[in-house]
This record gives sequence, structure tokens and C-alpha cells, in this order.
Amino acid sequence: MGINPTPQLSQQGAAVLLLARIHRSLGDLPAAEFHVSSVYLGRLEITVHDDLDAFEAWRTALGLDEPTAKHHGGTSWLATSGVVEDAPVTLSGFAEREAVLAAARTAVAA
Repeated sequence: MGINPTPQLSQQGAAVLLLARIHRSLGDLPAAEFHVSSVYLGRLEITVHDDLDAFEAWRTALGLDEPTAKHHGGTSWLATSGVVEDAPVTLSGFAEREAVLAAARTAVAA
């Protein structure tokens, strides 16, 4: 059994190019945290903290599905994912548990 080779930057191309296009065309969106995964090659992870309105602005702009509320220990967040252009994208919005639950209820009712 061999050791898995280190992934190449070229395998992250779809996510890097998507981030550059987002920067050019959606620069008026609220600031967020970005991570181009080297584990899930080509995936762009976008995270928003303490601002579910910003999360919703990102979700709408990227055309992602309604979010799901998630909880682990004392941490709560909304999450959604999809493919934007050629890149898999995950979007997470962290906030207080009550705000996450209210946002999830609103998404289900819509």
C-alpha cells in the first residue's frame, strides 16, 4: 500500500477561480471567511460569523438551497451546499442557537 501523493494546486483550480470571479462580480457582499479545501479538492468553503443576514445574502447570491440548522455542543450554525459554476461550495453561518433555529423555521415556512 503506497502513500497518497500530496494534492496539486491545479486540483483546487475550480474553487480558486470561483473565488476570483466572486471577488470581481459580487464584491458588494458582506465580508466572509474563505477556505479552499485540500482535503475535499476543489471545494470552496465560505463561512459567516454572527450575521445571518450576511449568510442569507451569500446564499441568495450563489443560488444555494435553503439551509439546514446544525448544532454540536454549544455551537449552532446554518449550512447549505451546492455547485456554483464548476466548484462545489459549502456555506456556513454561525450564530446564537435561538437565531439559527428562527432562521431555519423561516426557511422552512417560505
